Amino acid sequence: MQSNSVNCANESSPILPNRLQKKSNVKHASSGDLVFQTLLKKKGALVGIVIVLSLILLAIFAPLISPYSYTALNAKAVFAPPSWQHLFGCDELGRDILTRLMYGGRYSISIGILSTLVSTLGGILLGSIAGFFGGKVDLILMRILDIFQALPSILFAILIATVLGPGFNMTVLALGISGIPGIVRTMRASILSIRKIDFVEAAVSINCTNSRIIWKYIVPNAITPVLVSISNNVSQAVIQAAGLSYIGLGIQPPSPEWGAMLSAGRNYILNHPHLVLFPGLIIMVFVLAFNLFSDALRDALDPKLKK
Repeated sequence: MQSNSVNCANESSPILPNRLQKKSNVKHASSGDLVFQTLLKKKGALVGIVIVLSLILLAIFAPLISPYSYTALNAKAVFAPPSWQHLFGCDELGRDILTRLMYGGRYSISIGILSTLVSTLGGILLGSIAGFFGGKVDLILMRILDIFQALPSILFAILIATVLGPGFNMTVLALGISGIPGIVRTMRASILSIRKIDFVEAAVSINCTNSRIIWKYIVPNAITPVLVSISNNVSQAVIQAAGLSYIGLGIQPPSPEWGAMLSAGRNYILNHPHLVLFPGLIIMVFVLAFNLFSDALRDALDPKLKK
């Protein structure tokens, strides 16, 4: 008997004719525009975006903005208080703190973004496998993740950093691995809510491969909750990176990472509080700005909050 099944590899969609596909694409684009317009209406989102972009630009163009080098020592400016010459003062070696904070953004922000990228890719992959296949695969993966999640994420990151050692790459890897379990659970829960929807069953019925079903039809429709988790994870990763550097497991001196600057200045906090005040403030401002954006993004993506 001749098979009437459709070759999934040659079809742009398993369930929609061309006319309906075009309508679906238009609707998807308009949904993205709606989210963008909602974000623009949120003052918190605008403030957060402006602050984060400003800090990123300061980090990128630090050599052009600051007249000092972040490694330049000045014996005459040791512990210099804030002044017009040194707006944030100088540290115990006479280095300009503002300059080091701008250069430090390259380390701290990069760690936050790259580690979140690692955890997101790993979490989406494992969460998609667990949510789509279910059964024993889901059971084994989730029980393994339960073991990892028995520890708080920062303790898990400390454990990984202790094994891998300090440094930029190892810090990114430690924070990325420690963030995977949370993304996996979010992705799995989202997939479980849509895997029995008609368009997924239609893709199965015309012999689409499991990998095609997962990456073309399930992941794009289940990614929304993960986007909010991603935005939250960036700010958490910056805090955790600062924590690792503070206890000597992250970026090592003389690299001007924000947490490393806090660690270096803690011995002088009583007599020279500006050594820890400004690094602490810059971490707080970045995390607050990113959280403002995350809250606005969650509201924009949540259909219950749309009017």
